[in-house]
Amino acid sequence: MKLPLEMGRAGLGMIMFVFVMAAMILYFGRPAPGTGPFVITMIMLVGAAVLCTLLMIILRRSSRSDDRSSPEHPEKRKHHD
Repeated sequence: MKLPLEMGRAGLGMIMFVFVMAAMILYFGRPAPGTGPFVITMIMLVGAAVLCTLLMIILRRSSRSDDRSSPEHPEKRKHHD
């Protein structure tokens, strides 16, 4: 799966926004553990962390596949020795 770099940056920006907002709610709002707002905030934090990890993996694999298809890749270069 190829993902353009711009899409990756936009997705990472949105994920980081959700992560930072949820962290600020936990820090400044201090919802009591076990309440609805606490559970929703924790789901947001965990979900943002998982999505960030998946996005980084997809971007990494996408950039590696682009490197392999480029003519400068060492495996595809013709040696004139």
